[in-house]
Amino acid sequence: MMLVTFAKSLWKQPCEQPSINSPFLQVPAELLSYIATFLAPADAVLLSQTCRSMRARLGKHSNTARLSCADQFAYLAGIARDLPEKWVCDYCLALHPINKRDKPTAERRPCSCPLYSFQKSWLRTRLHNHYHIAIEHHHVQLALKYTRLQQRKYDSYLQDLLKPYQERPFSTMSYTSITHQARYSAYPRIVTGSDGNPKFLLFSVWKYLAGGRDIMFHRLGCQRICPHLKFLDYDYDKYNNSLLHTVRWALHKSGMEWRNSCARCATDFSAMLCGRNLYLQVWQDLGPEGSPLDLAWRSQNIYPGVDGVTNSAEAGPSLHHKAGSIQKLYGPVPASLPAPDSKSDWYCFPPNSL
Repeated sequence: MMLVTFAKSLWKQPCEQPSINSPFLQVPAELLSYIATFLAPADAVLLSQTCRSMRARLGKHSNTARLSCADQFAYLAGIARDLPEKWVCDYCLALHPINKRDKPTAERRPCSCPLYSFQKSWLRTRLHNHYHIAIEHHHVQLALKYTRLQQRKYDSYLQDLLKPYQERPFSTMSYTSITHQARYSAYPRIVTGSDGNPKFLLFSVWKYLAGGRDIMFHRLGCQRICPHLKFLDYDYDKYNNSLLHTVRWALHKSGMEWRNSCARCATDFSAMLCGRNLYLQVWQDLGPEGSPLDLAWRSQNIYPGVDGVTNSAEAGPSLHHKAGSIQKLYGPVPASLPAPDSKSDWYCFPPNSL
């Protein structure tokens, strides 16, 4: 992708009328074709489309019909980088125009994709819960693109895409008992990763309210923080994972923040009992600009990929990260959250390994 961007920058004229003095056009056609063999198929096609002369020199490398499904997504993502009014659809493998009313916090999200369905969209959302905001891949990509382009025309929409969200108190989902009330908050943020590229991070907080009784584990209901970590109140033994144990540890010592992470995706989380309320905090990296099939996004998305594999604790893509690195990259959290008296080290256990 960097080579494609560089090639485009060599010409100031319209792409169909390049300067004959362009350095790229002085390279023999055979050498250009050889260089293209080292590029990803989508990047080779994008390079061929910088101008008519380049397309002629690269020959077979300019044929989009030769691209696989994954390469088609990468190709469209490359095209969309310079088109602020377009986004790549992972429903129908196409580019769609933006709709500024389509934002994560909207109860009904009007979408320009004819195959989009709100009823199933919450299954695809990163948060996996239809009570909360629904962050789709194109929301992440548009926020990253507008941050990079810095065009004032899109500032208002960018603010909507990154707007913090707070849910009114609700009863957590339960199959067996009356549950504690909870309040959910989400804080999206664009940060610069260690590689210098912007990333979309999400900080989420579930505050379980004690009300007139102490917080009890069996009244927390059902919870899922990523595709790989969850517990259900009707079968705790089945979900014997780091999320369940971290919450249990927190309930035994008030003021202690127990910190853990997922071994299958870029998710850090902590649990802390403060006063009579329980705080479950989650930091997640939804990735940089790229294709809907990029590992950073796929590892966070519960919905099956083009391979048909559902992302779960038992199967699906995996992305390793250093425990605590997402929390550190995110930076300061809202000042309204309580400060812990002490903190544990960061842990990382494979799902269902405890």
